[in-house]
Amino acid sequence: MSMTDDLSAGGCIDAWCTRCRLELEHTIVAMVAGTPRRVQCNTCNTQHNFRTKPPEKKRTKPDSLPRKRSSRRKDYGEYLSRLSNLDTASARQYTTEAGFEKGEIVDHPRFGRGIVSSVIQRNKVEIVFRDGPRLLVQNSGAETGNTD
Repeated sequence: MSMTDDLSAGGCIDAWCTRCRLELEHTIVAMVAGTPRRVQCNTCNTQHNFRTKPPEKKRTKPDSLPRKRSSRRKDYGEYLSRLSNLDTASARQYTTEAGFEKGEIVDHPRFGRGIVSSVIQRNKVEIVFRDGPRLLVQNSGAETGNTD
């Protein structure tokens, strides 16, 4: 039971227990400006911040992913305009073993046709596809020493 008339440290109050995930009786550990700040569950003895109800679940926006991709497209406008006018004969098939250079046209089995926007490291390359840029592996056979 909760005693709302005389709240003070050491008193009891009903609160949401973050460990038990139930509203249970707690002992007030700390008060700030006349309201409970920290409490200790009388069931599991866990101390936590005072909560009157369970936290609300975080909602994800279903349209957040397209917004990110559309902002990426603005940054790679030059590559996207070139992507629409690509010569299919000059596109190289993407493999992790191959090495690519900036401006090279690549045909990826999953992402489709793209243009190499930058070589990040000897083994990493950024390729701009229609759905946005991707960081992909390159020269993987040369780095591990495989000659197969």
